[in-house]
Amino acid sequence: MPIRVVYDCMVLVQAVGKRRGPAFRCLELAETPEVKLLLSPSVLAEIEDVLSRPLLRRKLQTLTDQSVAEFVARLGACAQMLPEPRKMFSLPRDPKDEIYTNLAIAGGAEYLVSWNDRHLNYLRKGDTPEELP
Repeated sequence: MPIRVVYDCMVLVQAVGKRRGPAFRCLELAETPEVKLLLSPSVLAEIEDVLSRPLLRRKLQTLTDQSVAEFVARLGACAQMLPEPRKMFSLPRDPKDEIYTNLAIAGGAEYLVSWNDRHLNYLRKGDTPEELP
């Protein structure tokens, strides 16, 4: 059985921007039989939205409508698309990250990979108000 993972949006954005970095390696792992990337419609929509933002496109000039479409197709080829999960976990500090925690729970993910230490890592401390509804 492959390891089931959820990558937050910024892991995938970093994979697009740095072809030799750890985020790109995460993407490559998702393309192997050992790892199954889990996606939901809202996660995919966020990825497409972020990759289409003018500021990011100015920084990463290789981003075009075509390259974003190709990247999304690449994700679709290696990922398992799940239906939008119901809200199972509340994140009052950062409600936008709930799509990732709820997807991880619904999909039985062993790993939820975040690019930034500020995102989701506070949950590991165990002294947060977040809880299952």
